[in-house]
Amino acid sequence: MRNRTISPVTRIVGVGAVGLSLGFGLYALGSVQAASLSGVPVSRGTVVKTVYLAGTVTSPEEVSVSYTGRPTVVTNLAVHVGQTVSAGTVLATLANGQTLTSPMNGTVVASSLAVGQLLPNSASTSTSGGGGGRFGRGNFGGQTVSTTATAQSITIANPQDIEVTANASELDIPAIQTGQSVTLIFPGEPDLRYTGTVSAVSRSPVAGSASGVVSYPVTIHLNTTHQPLPYLGMSAAVAIQAQKETGLVVPIDAVHAKGTGWVVTRPGGTQVPVTLGLVGINHVVVTRGLTPGEMILAPSNSTGQHAVTVMWRITPGSFSSGG
Repeated sequence: MRNRTISPVTRIVGVGAVGLSLGFGLYALGSVQAASLSGVPVSRGTVVKTVYLAGTVTSPEEVSVSYTGRPTVVTNLAVHVGQTVSAGTVLATLANGQTLTSPMNGTVVASSLAVGQLLPNSASTSTSGGGGGRFGRGNFGGQTVSTTATAQSITIANPQDIEVTANASELDIPAIQTGQSVTLIFPGEPDLRYTGTVSAVSRSPVAGSASGVVSYPVTIHLNTTHQPLPYLGMSAAVAIQAQKETGLVVPIDAVHAKGTGWVVTRPGGTQVPVTLGLVGINHVVVTRGLTPGEMILAPSNSTGQHAVTVMWRITPGSFSSGG
């Protein structure tokens, strides 16, 4: 993701660019070198913990229509991908006289049917449970309406009613809750930054999660006021603001381990025990031990500006509570 300005300083880490865990942060805290130290002021600021996900533009109003009656063939395909249809529009005609019709107003977004094709085959005989959603689903006289596309179906969606869906790993999901703020960038609209909120977090894992890592679906409501609607199927870079803490902020490499705790060093050499709050990439919130405006020592290349917001990603090794 590209940098944006949040007064006075903001640093946003690109998607997948940083793998930072609390363990890594604590290692960095213990690695301060005695040479080339300079004084930096203790100031108030905010550390934001952000979970980065890869998402896709979808529509909550999307169904697939297929045939599950006695074997027959397609004699006429009446629609094409991109065509606008109304509820009741004939999508295809079959040799047995059966027609497949659209159950809703929308746009044809996918079709796997062709004239002369035998229906159904073994991949298209599953049926959906009836009812639910914004329109009826189920088996209607050999026509099946389902929210899951089959190998032989026509998919209809409402491109004006969109959302973004993403899968969060089992390591990320504890930190994600409904109502959290989201920033999104779409490669198809690279100059625009969209906002949204987490509208749903599923506790049912995604089937077939890869590499042994369990993933869970996350749904994001997209705010498209005064901005063009992204197209269905577009990919999205998703940044969910999972946690934020405001308080006294110091450079992370000004803090180092001593015994079982943490200390910072004043210019005169005195070490001051501190209690830490949220740990970011370059800065950490100090909840006890320091006062605003006092000087502490940090390596000369540390960023000492006040009111710094740091975004980082939870990765394996981070605390399970998300704090």
